[in-house]
Amino acid sequence: DDLRERRPLRFDRAGVQRIEVQWVDGGVVLQKSDGRWRMLAPLETDADSETVETLLSDLVFLRASGFVDAPPPDAEVGLDAPQYRVVVQDAPQEGKEPLRHELRIGSLLDAQLRAARGAESALYQIPNERFDKLPKTVVAFRFKSLANFVATDAQRFEISYADPSAQGATQVVTITGENSDAGWTTQP
Repeated sequence: DDLRERRPLRFDRAGVQRIEVQWVDGGVVLQKSDGRWRMLAPLETDADSETVETLLSDLVFLRASGFVDAPPPDAEVGLDAPQYRVVVQDAPQEGKEPLRHELRIGSLLDAQLRAARGAESALYQIPNERFDKLPKTVVAFRFKSLANFVATDAQRFEISYADPSAQGATQVVTITGENSDAGWTTQP
């Protein structure tokens, strides 16, 4: 086993154009276009590129702890309805179908290992801690940044919010800040 290929998925990370991820109660479909990741399902929106790149990195560096060469039926190890399924797809090359790489992660084999099926017919044993770190919510894949700017370039800001201590009618409080040679000043 020391000489065996331990990578359940073997793909060129830079060439990935589409990712399908499914977990027990959900999933996402992601597409790379013009160097940016977009979520296509369950809703169409920008994806969190950091989460996607971390997922790809985790998949590239995933290694099996062991192998089961005569695996039991998929139903016995949870691969008939996987706990996690990932399909990465490369961009099509000159009239050829894009390459697809699939990984299915099933149930626990013991307290520390999970069953997985990837590039080979053998059953991979992967560490459960690696499974635990995989993103398993739509929110994890959504773009979350509200603003994108270089903080040192900022010269002015304005923050408005409802004053929770105001009695009766809602009162809006606005705080402004300005940057000068002396540093930041705020009002009120």
